[in-house]
Amino acid sequence: MYRGTREEAQRQCDLDFCAWVAGGHQRADSAVLVRDIEKPVMDWAQSHYRVTPDSYNNSEARSLAIALEKLNTIVRIQLPGQQPKTVALWTMKAEEFTRIHLRALQDDLVRQSLSASYINATMRRIVTAFEQAYLLGLIPESIPDGLRKLRRIQKRDPRLAPKASVTSLPDMHVQQIVSSLRSPIVDIVKLLRVTGMRVGEVLQMRTSSIDTSDSDVWVYNLGTNHKTSEGYQHKVIYLGPQAQEILKLPLAQATDFVWASDKNPTGHVMPHTIRRAVQSACKRLGLPAYTTHQLRHTAITAAYREAMADSLAKAKAVGGHRSDSGVLAYIDRGSAAYEFATKYG
Repeated sequence: MYRGTREEAQRQCDLDFCAWVAGGHQRADSAVLVRDIEKPVMDWAQSHYRVTPDSYNNSEARSLAIALEKLNTIVRIQLPGQQPKTVALWTMKAEEFTRIHLRALQDDLVRQSLSASYINATMRRIVTAFEQAYLLGLIPESIPDGLRKLRRIQKRDPRLAPKASVTSLPDMHVQQIVSSLRSPIVDIVKLLRVTGMRVGEVLQMRTSSIDTSDSDVWVYNLGTNHKTSEGYQHKVIYLGPQAQEILKLPLAQATDFVWASDKNPTGHVMPHTIRRAVQSACKRLGLPAYTTHQLRHTAITAAYREAMADSLAKAKAVGGHRSDSGVLAYIDRGSAAYEFATKYG
């Protein structure tokens, strides 16, 4: 913030802007393309969201990068009284990007059967990117001002595909899928089924994050780099005999990431690679198009059926609780997870 009189503050602001332009930055009246705002905006995001190499995968900066990738597409725009035309958003002038273009992208995401919450979050992040582009002097202020007026998609929008409930997989289908996959994806899918981990948690495994000192149960320490890390809560996952057997060879061969990949900037296999492999296997086998997240449902359902159902009933009787949610508040989840890993994981 500049201090002093209004004239002094304006003069200092002008001097700072001239120095900024002299440093090689572009003025707002130059021909900046939409793709040109990506790098400066992502440079800002890396510092603003305090991103580290270990926290990037679950950071807002990564979500912003994914949202900006959505602009690298061609949309169809229909204006009243005009012929429909196609526009390549990525290569158009940023100063010409309006709410009409953002609405066309929004409609395109709706047609892809994505959820309202995902579409709205993507639109919000794109607007944030253009706001920062304005603050960096790349585009006029009128651009983000216009984009902010885009209406959100409502969850009851009739254009949205009905949301199907997520179900678990029959173990027979899991075995069929596993038998048709290659390494290392087959090991990743097996681990998802045995442990009930999220696919991102499996793919972020590093040799340094797995403590193998206890032969009965290994401890996988995610730190605060996980989906439920609100409040910077540390998370550990216990790996029992089955998970250990799956991980022995990959761990022995790994130097950093257990599921390393040179093809991705993250340094490891990406979730969409696993999803596509599973869905391709389902297509070949004539099975429903299962998702990797359903393997988590399968593992947790199996845990409840095999080990937890009777224990939960006993705990409710001891505590005098009527509901499951009441007694669950009193259960030490860490010790319960450890005990389950020794028997089933």
